[in-house]
Amino acid sequence: YLADPDFASVPMDVLTSREYGAARAGDILPTIATPAAEVAPGITSFREGSHTTHFSIVDEEGNAVSVTTTLNTWYGSKVVVEGTGVLLNNEMDDFSAKPGAPNLFGLVQGEANAIEPGKRSLSAMTPSMVLDG
Repeated sequence: YLADPDFASVPMDVLTSREYGAARAGDILPTIATPAAEVAPGITSFREGSHTTHFSIVDEEGNAVSVTTTLNTWYGSKVVVEGTGVLLNNEMDDFSAKPGAPNLFGLVQGEANAIEPGKRSLSAMTPSMVLDG
């Protein structure tokens, strides 16, 4: 179901059901997952690539935001918004410009992710928050 649900048949009721969530949770192996005690706030020594940034912020009242932004490739679209210094991304590569042919990253996609007016492209970005209750 890797396509814009406004343009492809995606069973959202199934994918967002508690039963489906429980089945996917059953696929997680606690013996290889990172123990919560090892996850701490602050700066880590782990160095990631420079194309994508993600941050999650929660305040003392429980208000939260989860944001992911990316350029996709070096310097994105190579267009800077005047007066801001902000580079625009080139996420159009996330569409299937030519179904069946590889994109910049060598990924081959089909018709479900072909470019259409008003369509959202397939993306690996999933800024998410999981709540208890």
